Amino acid sequence: MPDLVDRLVVAIDAKESKARAASKGPWLLDDFGDGKAVVLGPDGEGVIASYVDTRLEHGEALGTLLTVENAAHIADNDPDTVLRRCAADRQILKSHLPGRTEWNLDSDGDHDFGCSTCHYDMDCQVVVNNGWCPTLLSLAAGYGVTEDGG
Repeated sequence: MPDLVDRLVVAIDAKESKARAASKGPWLLDDFGDGKAVVLGPDGEGVIASYVDTRLEHGEALGTLLTVENAAHIADNDPDTVLRRCAADRQILKSHLPGRTEWNLDSDGDHDFGCSTCHYDMDCQVVVNNGWCPTLLSLAAGYGVTEDGG
């Protein structure tokens, strides 16, 4: 049962670790000469991480292979943004941790655990053993984590 949760925690930890190791944000996509640049640091006063030359010569872009769309995506996913997302995902995970009941009240019969939020029976005040809830499965899918080990 805890395997999915353990793998999800490892995935969140990995994303968070990368964000903490990256240059401090906010990152901005800013005009720079004839192209666009992803600029690291507050108010665009940081180091230019990538430069995209939007001029074309013979049908091919000059400069790097990084497109303006990719640069905008990178800028939108600066470390502070990623860290906020990881913190929110940890709260969602905490709210949907599996619980157990010794007897299977209205259980689907295939699981010995259920979500402590979504599968909680208010009348009997127990967790119904219906397995992973859609919220936790969706959160895990966002990190590429699946029930079957993915």
